[in-house]
Amino acid sequence: MRRLQTPVLLLAGLAIGTAVVGAASATFWQVSTQADFLKGEGEAIAVDADGRLSLGRSVEVAADPESPALWRGIVQGDSLAIGGGSEGKVFRVGPDGRVTLLTDTEQLQVHALAPGPGRDIYVGTSPDGRVLRVDPEGRSTPVFDPEDTEGLRTTYGSPIFASHVPAKDERIVAAVRRAGRS
Repeated sequence: MRRLQTPVLLLAGLAIGTAVVGAASATFWQVSTQADFLKGEGEAIAVDADGRLSLGRSVEVAADPESPALWRGIVQGDSLAIGGGSEGKVFRVGPDGRVTLLTDTEQLQVHALAPGPGRDIYVGTSPDGRVLRVDPEGRSTPVFDPEDTEGLRTTYGSPIFASHVPAKDERIVAAVRRAGRS
């Protein structure tokens, strides 16, 4: 019985020693192509224009507004207002990371955010080119809504209308011209 225990103990010790040595050793590899590089998983690394790797910034999710694209952000007080494409919504991210809908512009995209008076913000949208003033409670007021103006190229935010020049004024524009405020 003792004869059997000795070889088994030696084999177990050898297996454990090999695992420990393997776990403590450095591993080197060479990546020759972009395809080789893309097979791996990188976390907190950066690759410069010459292909050199270095430590990168660690990234973590601070807030998730569940929007496919966010293009603009502006700090307002202790919160962040962010807006983007596909839905034309503006979200508020509080200091605790909680995301709430500030306003729905009913446009496809939010392309610009700018500070307004007090804690209001201006929101530039497309495809219609409307500019809204949004108060901290999320109430929006249009401050610019483009109308057809005779002789002034108007694209309506679409390449389809890239060369569109209206032949006559919209009713509101015509009224402004008649009042002598053109």
